[in-house]
Amino acid sequence: MCDLNRVTFWVIAGEVAYILCLIALGIAVVLAGSIIGAADNVGLMLLAIAFAVAATGSFTAALLEVDKCGGGPCQAEWQDMRTALIQVLLTLALFTVELVALVAVATVPFAGAAAILAFLQIFMVFTVATSSFFEMTFARKIEGFNTCQADAALPTIATVAVFFARMAGYAAIIWVLFATFTYFQG
Repeated sequence: MCDLNRVTFWVIAGEVAYILCLIALGIAVVLAGSIIGAADNVGLMLLAIAFAVAATGSFTAALLEVDKCGGGPCQAEWQDMRTALIQVLLTLALFTVELVALVAVATVPFAGAAAILAFLQIFMVFTVATSSFFEMTFARKIEGFNTCQADAALPTIATVAVFFARMAGYAAIIWVLFATFTYFQG
């Protein structure tokens, strides 16, 4: 049975975890003086990984719940929202893998590690930038689904989920700008 309150809960949990992940990464960058050295702060990086895993898990739970809501008069809007949620989920899963790889390479010194670290950090910035686009798209698709549902006098996803999706998108944009600035400073 479709429960849009559960969808709302899991979306908000995922967005908050993602924002906290970006904050932990931002603190690691500040403490290191640049994104280049941020991976050396293993404690904060592990915290960021934990938040990224929590966000990925929450979005997976949201998708499982959304999958129960297909059909009805808002099928097209539901499919658009589902596709946007999958894009957010896949981007965050990739981001989580990048964080794990970054910490692994930073903590185990070997020949060529610096080049791999630089690649992973740049790739991570592009992934976060991409996630900001998908977050904004997801927020718009929730709004489209809600409009259709309201027109059909059916339940909707709480508007606060849209707010958190937008905040995560803005946080990602700010983090990318911040990380890019410190990359060129370091």
